[in-house]
Amino acid sequence: MTAYVVDASSELHVPDLFFAECANIFWKQVRRGTLTDAQVSAFEAKLRGLPLTRTPTFDLTVAALPIALSYDVTAYDACYVALAQRLGVSLVTADQKLQAKLAGTPLEPVWLGAWTAPGP
Repeated sequence: MTAYVVDASSELHVPDLFFAECANIFWKQVRRGTLTDAQVSAFEAKLRGLPLTRTPTFDLTVAALPIALSYDVTAYDACYVALAQRLGVSLVTADQKLQAKLAGTPLEPVWLGAWTAPGP
C-alpha cells in the first residue's frame, strides 16, 4: 500500500462497497500466490485505518442505476460516480475502462495519474 498526502482539510469519500472490492482484490492476490494471508491481513488493517468517509450504497443506487444504464458502466462503478455527483466533486479513478466510457461526458472522471492532491 502506498502512502498518500492530502491537505488536513481534505476529505476522502468512498461508497461502502469499496471495502468489499478491496477484500476481493486481496483474495485474488492470495489465490494467485502473489501475497500471503498475513500480508493481506496487514494491508486490510491499514486500509481500515485510512480516514475514509463511507457512504452506504443503499443511499447511492437510486442515482447510480440511471448512470449505469445511460453510460454502460457497472452499477458498482456508477456508485462511485453517483457519490462524486452527490458531493459536487470530480471522481478520481485509476479504472481505465471507466475513464474511457465517461470520457467527454459531464461525468468524466479525473485520471489518478493526472490528479494532484490538494496541498498547502
